[in-house]
Amino acid sequence: ELEARHRKIEAGIEHLRQNYDEQKWMIGRISAVRNDGAFVSLVDGKDALIPLKEMPQRILMAMEAANQEKEDNEDVKPPLELGEAIKFRVIRHSLQTDGFVASMLPCDQNWARSDGKGRERNSRNSRDELDFERPPSPDRSESAKEWSAKGFSVVSSDAADELNSWLRQKIEDKKGPKKSASKMAKSSGVSYIVNVLSGMNTKVVGNVDLEKSAAEKEVKAAAVDLVTKAGHIKAGTTHKGITIVKNIINVKV
Repeated sequence: ELEARHRKIEAGIEHLRQNYDEQKWMIGRISAVRNDGAFVSLVDGKDALIPLKEMPQRILMAMEAANQEKEDNEDVKPPLELGEAIKFRVIRHSLQTDGFVASMLPCDQNWARSDGKGRERNSRNSRDELDFERPPSPDRSESAKEWSAKGFSVVSSDAADELNSWLRQKIEDKKGPKKSASKMAKSSGVSYIVNVLSGMNTKVVGNVDLEKSAAEKEVKAAAVDLVTKAGHIKAGTTHKGITIVKNIINVKV
C-alpha cells in the first residue's frame, strides 16, 4: 500500500514536470514561510518556492513596514499564513535539484521586474532559487501554529507510515554493510522507533534498543520511560495506551 502511494505521488510529480505552463494560474496553499520567500503546495509530495521578487508589491511593502517597526533582530517574513490559499504560476523547474519556482505575479509584471532581460535573469538566478531544501509540508489546519509551537506536526496516517518507513531506512543506512552470518548470529538486538500520539498529532521521540527475547511488557516500559524523559508524560499522569506494530511503538498521551 505504501509503495502504491509512492507510485501515485511520483506520477503526479512527473506529470507536473512535463506539463506545467508558465502562463497558467493555479491555486494552492502555503506550506511554509521564510524570510526569503514562501513555499506553496503544488501536488502531493511537492512544493514550489516563491521568492520575494515573485511576490506582489503589497507583500513587499508590508514587509518593509514591519522591518521599520521591529525592535529586535527577528527576521521579517512575508505576511502569509500557513494553509492560506493563493493564486500562483509555476515558472521554472530545475532538472538538477528537481525544484520548482513559482510566482504570484502576472506575466507582464514578472517580465517588467526583470527589466526586459527575462532570459538573462532566468539563467543567472535560477540555480540560486532552485538550490533549496524543501521542508516537509506541515498541517494546514487552523491549529497548526499552536501544535507547531509545542513541537508537534499534524500528519495523516499515510504520512506517518511514510515517515516511519524513512526512519527505518535511515537506521539501516547507519548500520552500514550487512554483517557476516557469524556476526549476525551473535546480534540479537531489536531497535524500536517510539512515537508519541496526542489526538491526531504524531511526533517521533527516538529509539529504544532491546534484546529480541525482551517481553512485550519490557518493550512497553522502555518506550514509556523514553517518552517520560522527553517530557511528554507529566509527573502524576500516565499514558492512554500503547500499540506495537513490528518495530514501531506508538504511545498515546
